[in-house]
Amino acid sequence: MLEGDHKAARDYYMIICRDSPTPLSWLGLGITAFVDDDMEAAEIALNEANMLDCRIGRVWGYLALINLMLDRPAIFNRCILQALKYGFDDKVLLERIDSLVKLVQPLGN
Repeated sequence: MLEGDHKAARDYYMIICRDSPTPLSWLGLGITAFVDDDMEAAEIALNEANMLDCRIGRVWGYLALINLMLDRPAIFNRCILQALKYGFDDKVLLERIDSLVKLVQPLGN
């Protein structure tokens, strides 16, 4: 995605979340914030999505990844369990999480 397209997407999701919020609009905003490496905004948006519908596995998956990246292992574990409970099946995101888990695990475990 081109930088201009990405900024336009984030702006679009911000307008939708302001005017007519849905779990999926908050998820979209969370993903665009994540891609921008804005973990705080991503976490806020994903938590908003979760408050509207806590059964979206992909929201939990992104929350798991964010908490893993922010070195919050207990919250990561809760999020990944919820993600799997609600049918999280985004193979690319699962691979990203798996790769990061392997990087942060101490050697020998």
